[in-house]
Order: sequence, then structure tokens, then C-alpha cells
Amino acid sequence: MKSTKYKFIIIIGIDQRHHIIKQDQVYKMTIIYSLILIVFTLSINLHGIPIEKDSFQRQRSFEEIGGYFQGDIRIPQLTRSVAVVGDYVRWPGGVVPYTISSDYSTADRNIIINAMRTLESLAAVNNVLCVQFRDKIDSDGQYYIMIQNGVGCSAYVGRYTGVTFDRIVTLQNPGCLDTATIMHELMHVL
Repeated sequence: MKSTKYKFIIIIGIDQRHHIIKQDQVYKMTIIYSLILIVFTLSINLHGIPIEKDSFQRQRSFEEIGGYFQGDIRIPQLTRSVAVVGDYVRWPGGVVPYTISSDYSTADRNIIINAMRTLESLAAVNNVLCVQFRDKIDSDGQYYIMIQNGVGCSAYVGRYTGVTFDRIVTLQNPGCLDTATIMHELMHVL
């Protein structure tokens, strides 16, 4: 008696040219496609686009690059552990004297002053100003803010009576000279 061997071919489907696709072909194609996918994925992950040396610095907002508390709040050394501050940080009568650095152009100065006026009008109650920014005069002594073009956007909080330090508001140009950012930093001053 002669033994007969049968080979079973499982037909998975028929392609567009009416060729029979066999199970072992599908298995081989699956392995090939899987390997291609793995190589492609590894090549993307291992050979990503190189970044510039300081691109991380540029991705951070201007309010974060100064290295201050919450990114943009300057706190004098004497108050760093104080939880509640009193009247000595308030500006008498809501008047905040200021100087603006000559580093800014006339157009930039106007942007800053317009932001001050906007903040004054937004804080007004029944058309009465609660806050008023004005040019520094000699009798203000050391109690005024200095708006300077520096690194990032930052400001000290309040006035701090009896404390000698420069009350600097930093508004980097370009980057911080928009009304919202200027008003944000001036709110720290208040």
C-alpha cells in the first residue's frame, strides 16, 4: 500500500491580480511588515531632530526666564519667610511713582504708559481712581518703581516702607511689551 501525503493549503484571500494568497505568505509578510515598523520607529526615536543649544530657554515664557518666585515675582530678602504682609507694602493713596529706562524707544514708553492708564481705569470705582501711576518726583525719595529693559518679565511685590532696595520692574524687549504682561507685572507692584 502506498501512502499518500496531502499538503493542505489554506487560502486566505485573492489579491487584485487574482493570485491565491496562502497562509505561509501572510505569515512572512506579517514578519516583514513588523520588522519594517520596528526599524522605522527606532529610527525616529534614535535619530530625532537635533535641537539648538538654547532652544529650551526660548521655549519658556519671558515671565519664567528670570529665575524668580513663580517665575516673575521678586521678593526682598527680609520678607521671604513672612506669610502675611501689612500696610508697609501698600502705596500711600494708591499713588505709584515710576521711572522708565531710556533704553526704551518712545513707542515702547507709550506702550508701557498706556498699559498703566488701562490698569488705572480698570481699577477705578465709580470713575474714581484707586491706583495712579505718575512720574517720580524728588520728594518720592527711594519709594518708586524703576521700569527697566532686562532679562524676562518680573517685579517686586509692594512698596516696603523702610526698606532700601531698587524696586525694579523688568520688561524685556522684545517679549514683555504687551498690555497684558505689563499690567500683570504692575499688579505685583500694587
